[in-house]
Amino acid sequence: MINCIMRHEFRYQLLSWQSLFIGSLLFGIAFIFTANGVEFQGTARGGNVFINSPYMIAKFLIMMSILSVFIAPSYLANAILKDHDSKFDGLLFSTPINKTDYVVGRFMGSFLAFAVVIAMLPLGMWIGTHWPWVVAGTLGEGGIAQYIQVYFTMILPTVFIVSALIFAITLAFKKIIYAYLMALLLVILFISVDISTAVSGIFDPFMGDLYGSHTEYWTAAQRNSTMLSIEGDLLINRLAWISIAIVLLVAAFTKFSMRTSPKQAKVNHKQVGSETKLKALVDLTADLSSSWHSNSHWLQLVHCLKFEMNAILRSVPFLILMSLCFFLLFFSLTGRQTVYDVNTYPLTRFMLSAIQQALTGALMVILAFYSAEVFWRERRSNINGVMDALPTPNWVFVVSKIGALVTMMIAVVVLGILMAVCLQLVSGYYDLRLDEYVSRGLIYYPIAYIYLAILACFLQVLVNNRAIGILLFIMFIGLLSLSRDILGVEHMLLSYGLPGVWAPLSEMNDNSDLAKAGIWLRVYWGAIAGVMLMLTYMFYTRGTSQPMRFRLKKLTAFRTKGYVSIFAVLILVFISSGSFIYYNTNVINTYRSSLDLEQINLDYERKYQQYSQLPMPRIVDVKIDVDIYPIKRRIETRSTQILENKTGELITTIHLVFPIQANVVSVELEGAKVVSIDKPLAYYIYELDQPMLAGEQRTLNFETLVTRQGFENNRQDIRLVRNGTFVGNNLLAPRIGFYEGLLLRSNKKRKSYGLEPLPRMPAIEDTHKHHNSYVSHDSDFVNFETTVSTIKGQQAIAPGYLTKRWFDNEREYFHYKMDKPIMNFYSFLSADYTVAHDEVNGIDIDIYYHQTHDFNVARMLESTKDSLSYYSKAFSPYQYKQLRILEFPGYQTFARAYPNTIPFSENMGFVTDQRDSQQLDLPYYVTAHEVAHQWWAHQVMAANAQGGTMVVETLAQYSALMVVEKKYGKHKLRQFLKAELDRYLRGRGSESQGELPLYKVENQPYIHYRKGSLVMYALKDYLGEDVINAALKRFVKNHAFKSQPYALSTDFIGYLKEEAGKEHDALIDDLFTKITLFDLSFEQSTVHKMDDGRFKVTMSIKASKHYENAIGNVTAASLDLPIDIGLFARHPSHRDFSEGDVIQLDKQSLKTGASTLEFIVNKQPLFAGIDPYNKLIDVDSDNNIGEVELVEK
Repeated sequence: MINCIMRHEFRYQLLSWQSLFIGSLLFGIAFIFTANGVEFQGTARGGNVFINSPYMIAKFLIMMSILSVFIAPSYLANAILKDHDSKFDGLLFSTPINKTDYVVGRFMGSFLAFAVVIAMLPLGMWIGTHWPWVVAGTLGEGGIAQYIQVYFTMILPTVFIVSALIFAITLAFKKIIYAYLMALLLVILFISVDISTAVSGIFDPFMGDLYGSHTEYWTAAQRNSTMLSIEGDLLINRLAWISIAIVLLVAAFTKFSMRTSPKQAKVNHKQVGSETKLKALVDLTADLSSSWHSNSHWLQLVHCLKFEMNAILRSVPFLILMSLCFFLLFFSLTGRQTVYDVNTYPLTRFMLSAIQQALTGALMVILAFYSAEVFWRERRSNINGVMDALPTPNWVFVVSKIGALVTMMIAVVVLGILMAVCLQLVSGYYDLRLDEYVSRGLIYYPIAYIYLAILACFLQVLVNNRAIGILLFIMFIGLLSLSRDILGVEHMLLSYGLPGVWAPLSEMNDNSDLAKAGIWLRVYWGAIAGVMLMLTYMFYTRGTSQPMRFRLKKLTAFRTKGYVSIFAVLILVFISSGSFIYYNTNVINTYRSSLDLEQINLDYERKYQQYSQLPMPRIVDVKIDVDIYPIKRRIETRSTQILENKTGELITTIHLVFPIQANVVSVELEGAKVVSIDKPLAYYIYELDQPMLAGEQRTLNFETLVTRQGFENNRQDIRLVRNGTFVGNNLLAPRIGFYEGLLLRSNKKRKSYGLEPLPRMPAIEDTHKHHNSYVSHDSDFVNFETTVSTIKGQQAIAPGYLTKRWFDNEREYFHYKMDKPIMNFYSFLSADYTVAHDEVNGIDIDIYYHQTHDFNVARMLESTKDSLSYYSKAFSPYQYKQLRILEFPGYQTFARAYPNTIPFSENMGFVTDQRDSQQLDLPYYVTAHEVAHQWWAHQVMAANAQGGTMVVETLAQYSALMVVEKKYGKHKLRQFLKAELDRYLRGRGSESQGELPLYKVENQPYIHYRKGSLVMYALKDYLGEDVINAALKRFVKNHAFKSQPYALSTDFIGYLKEEAGKEHDALIDDLFTKITLFDLSFEQSTVHKMDDGRFKVTMSIKASKHYENAIGNVTAASLDLPIDIGLFARHPSHRDFSEGDVIQLDKQSLKTGASTLEFIVNKQPLFAGIDPYNKLIDVDSDNNIGEVELVEK
């Protein structure tokens, strides 16, 4: 009997048009993703990871398996509810079918049908790889077998888990809403694991987080060849969830009964007595005939809305929903970590961002499920016939249902806001900014969800199928989010309802300008939503289901006067708001799609690369006047620059490349006439009246205008703002000669256009490039002088010393002049600042900050003083008499060092919460890093060649580490080094062109920052701080302020080898010139107490070393190196770990393979480890430390 029921259910579910539609949709999604080579979840598109690699197949299918929760109720819940809702179960259960046959047969049949539908995903992927337009070079070897393996080992267990949970909850409660809640629970668990490190990946029912953590360090070679085994915590995850699913299935099966005895109504005697008294007061002769008037429908709307709201808000499922959202919000609101897991203060904008992060996905899922619930409730309860017969118009039902959905969403958002305010108060932060909670939290963000609620309801009514409506809504959201990659849809007019329109907040700046685009889009979307609402009302089904051709006849209602008027108003709003948006994005601003930007790069290369080898003069002197109009978002620039021929050749033409974003007002070049002006590319060619001789100088005068009007299509310009304008010279001034930075950089796209690939940076062996720095090709060190003006009440700051300040015509003027040449790399800032002052060794230190952001100013002052003192002693004297740190709005999160001036994002350190002394002192460290650039960039500048960023960034990392170590001790650096190691290993996995050794780094942050920190700290540990600093001192002495040639990474390595001695050459080569990794692991350790009271420790470890090539292919190498071995009273990762917990830490000479070490110490260790502070690059640093077992003699 089980087989019979199972076969029937399988055929019934699989051969339905619903399965055909859903299966085709899933197949199409997987096919398009694969055939188009769409980048998914950070996989390197067009790089070294193949689309059909085991890693890519598993990653894609695991993420897509999330869709199963939206599909499962239509199969598993339907298997139970179709009998219950139709009241057929009473007749069915009267037949000789036992409970086991019925339940098991229904479950297995629906589960198998569901599994076949989900199998369309790997099938679509596999067929997609065989399509003609797949980009050559993106596919590796491998056939259908690996798709089958991934499906059966990773996807099918997930399908079973989801199926069993949905089936069990439906079997127990016999209500579809509980099936939706179970699906929502699974999604919320997934989101919680994704947004919070506090939630273990074991709780992820889809295994995505665990899969990511197991493969995040994989190189391209591993991703292309390795299939992850289901073992360890992956196996625990699968077994745990399968066990939970089976337990719930068994529990539901036990509770389930095939008896359907009618319920007897209970008699409430008190109520009967009350009714008797009431009847005595009733006038039985009263006229009870209906009385209709103009407000009747509005009264019906009020009653229907009240009924729908009560049906949702006073239900047990809603309470469960709010509980789930509470935990999701809690994890998001308390997880405000920045880099290195440092918390920020609970500023309102951070709390709003956390609420949005937590609820964006959750509200989408809630809308998907609850839109189906509210529109199918009456039909599922079989009272739709009664409701549809009432003299109530469709719009009353539709508006009341959508209104209930909106109320539910607002309730969830209000929950988030109340939690955020409570957390702020508990944290001792009282600047609540309630106006932002109202304007952004209760108006700006929810409006978008209201429009999405209307869309979800429209789809339910349109397709008249609960499951298809849910899936279409989810697919619409997914396609809309990925529309740029898949469909090439980029203009905001072609989007609908995306709540995350970029409109960031800042305490420094008035944020109204950045929200304008979102506000107008909401008006535009509102008109679309209004039309959809009218269509929902017209297509709303009453009575028996009707074919679409009959439902379309309802559109004739548009002919009536009332509907024509409403529709006309909506169309008017749609056209007028759309026109205004178009006017802003395409008329007063220039709209450029991704293809347009690519075409600019292509045109530039095809027209002007022929001039790339022409000799050009270099800028040697800059005088520039800049007028900043923050309210108008306008900058006027006038400049006089001196150009000098340093080439040794005659120069007959001079080429100027202005920023495309700037309007060129005028240009005048001494002794030259213009022969070509390419305004779209801002490329100017001048022919000299007389050739420019070697050493000769010419004067260049120009004026530019940068203005921002209205809003743009893409992310709004955050450089010109009301308070906190921050612009660099690359936006205001031209470059001299052909600029390679404007070439199309993506080698995949270059290949599609028939262009040769470009190297990321010139080879270190290419001596022709050594005369250019890596930040500028048209200048070296220049004389600099500027006058910058701004509005009254703000201060304008630029590099140099303030020599004069005056006030004229309601504007503030500031004149700055440098007393020595600087790199042609400068910026201008304007804001209303509070200034904190200090000094060290005669150097003035000023921090310009927003008045309410004084949390960490003292730390930054202290770090600046400590850094200047250390660097001046260790490397060379500081070259300026002043150093300023300047806060700018947190729309961008970085700090950048200009000559004696360091712009610093408000998010980077000004608002981090450093009250926990166990955290890394982020403001102190970042300040030390940026101050170090006054040496490594502004004294020693690197050539435009491989290894350039090692000279600038890696040495700044080392310098900052030394300052932090002096302040907090080396034991506090373990957290930092561990984080750097993890980020380096993760970065290798996403490398698109191939990893290079440190000395050849090509501006790859995961190498010059992350690996650079580890390498330099390990070198300091092996060679000693004095040796490193002696090499750096020589490096500065021989290369400071020199440009012909600029410094190379090999220059520093040469000094380092000389200072360290030949015995360390192999170590230096391993760390700098090779990609060297270690595999160090703690195996076990025991300790026993000796008769003299001391402790004898035995420790077993394994160690090995290997080299890797650019994509991760391994070559074994022999290990012969002293490595740290430590014994501790507390685990080094413990938040309270200190130097007092170190029992012994010294180096032991180790060779490849297993080793057993013995130590005698005075104190009993509880933990032991190899390389416990993560100084070496270990492929798995999580197994370096273990517990020491106490044994008796």
